Amino acid sequence: MVTVHAILQEANGSFDEHSSNTYELNEAQVTALLNSEIVTYPRNTGNGSKSSEKTRIVEKNFTLFEFEPAWQIVFKVIE
Repeated sequence: MVTVHAILQEANGSFDEHSSNTYELNEAQVTALLNSEIVTYPRNTGNGSKSSEKTRIVEKNFTLFEFEPAWQIVFKVIE
Protein backbone atom coordinates (compact mmCIF):
# COMPACT_ATOMS: atom_id res chain seq x y z
CA MET A 1 0.00 0.00 0.00
CA VAL A 2 1.07 3.55 -0.75
CA THR A 3 0.05 6.60 1.29
CA VAL A 4 -1.42 9.46 -0.75
CA HIS A 5 -2.08 12.84 0.89
CA ALA A 6 -4.74 14.38 -1.38
CA ILE A 7 -5.31 18.14 -1.28
CA LEU A 8 -8.29 19.78 -3.01
CA GLN A 9 -7.72 23.20 -4.58
CA GLU A 10 -10.70 25.27 -5.73
CA ALA A 11 -10.80 26.69 -9.26
CA ASN A 12 -10.03 30.13 -7.76
CA GLY A 13 -6.81 28.82 -6.15
CA SER A 14 -8.00 28.53 -2.53
CA PHE A 15 -7.74 25.21 -0.70
CA ASP A 16 -10.60 23.14 0.77
CA GLU A 17 -9.12 21.74 3.98
CA HIS A 18 -12.32 19.83 4.80
CA SER A 19 -12.06 17.80 1.58
CA SER A 20 -8.33 17.05 1.84
CA ASN A 21 -7.77 13.43 2.87
CA THR A 22 -5.18 10.70 3.23
CA TYR A 23 -5.71 7.47 1.32
CA GLU A 24 -3.97 4.10 1.30
CA LEU A 25 -3.83 2.94 -2.33
CA ASN A 26 -2.29 -0.11 -3.94
CA GLU A 27 0.34 0.28 -6.66
CA ALA A 28 -2.15 -0.24 -9.50
CA GLN A 29 -4.44 2.48 -8.11
CA VAL A 30 -1.54 4.93 -7.77
CA THR A 31 -0.40 4.20 -11.33
CA ALA A 32 -3.93 4.74 -12.68
CA LEU A 33 -4.28 7.96 -10.66
CA LEU A 34 -0.99 9.44 -11.86
CA ASN A 35 -1.80 8.59 -15.49
CA SER A 36 -5.31 10.11 -15.44
CA GLU A 37 -6.16 13.38 -17.17
CA ILE A 38 -9.32 13.96 -15.11
CA VAL A 39 -9.94 12.61 -11.61
CA THR A 40 -13.33 12.53 -9.87
CA TYR A 41 -12.56 13.78 -6.37
CA PRO A 42 -14.86 13.30 -3.33
CA ARG A 43 -15.90 16.51 -1.58
CA ASN A 44 -17.21 16.73 1.98
CA THR A 45 -20.25 19.01 1.93
CA GLY A 46 -21.01 18.95 5.67
CA ASN A 47 -23.33 16.91 7.86
CA GLY A 48 -21.68 13.72 6.62
CA SER A 49 -22.89 14.13 3.04
CA LYS A 50 -20.57 14.03 0.05
CA SER A 51 -20.49 15.13 -3.56
CA SER A 52 -17.79 14.92 -6.19
CA GLU A 53 -15.81 17.30 -8.37
CA LYS A 54 -14.02 16.83 -11.67
CA THR A 55 -10.36 17.74 -11.06
CA ARG A 56 -6.91 17.71 -12.64
CA ILE A 57 -3.64 16.95 -10.89
CA VAL A 58 -1.67 20.21 -10.74
CA GLU A 59 1.12 19.18 -8.37
CA LYS A 60 2.57 15.87 -7.26
CA ASN A 61 5.44 15.24 -4.87
CA PHE A 62 6.90 12.01 -3.55
CA THR A 63 8.94 11.87 -0.38
CA LEU A 64 11.20 9.14 0.89
CA PHE A 65 12.26 11.12 3.94
CA GLU A 66 9.09 10.89 6.03
CA PHE A 67 8.38 8.12 8.53
CA GLU A 68 6.69 6.30 5.67
CA PRO A 69 7.22 7.18 1.97
CA ALA A 70 4.19 9.03 0.61
CA TRP A 71 2.75 10.99 -2.30
CA GLN A 72 1.33 14.49 -1.84
CA ILE A 73 -0.98 15.35 -4.71
CA VAL A 74 -2.89 18.59 -5.33
CA PHE A 75 -6.14 18.22 -7.28
CA LYS A 76 -7.58 21.43 -8.80
CA VAL A 77 -11.29 21.71 -9.53
CA ILE A 78 -12.04 22.14 -13.23
CA GLU A 79 -14.32 25.12 -13.87
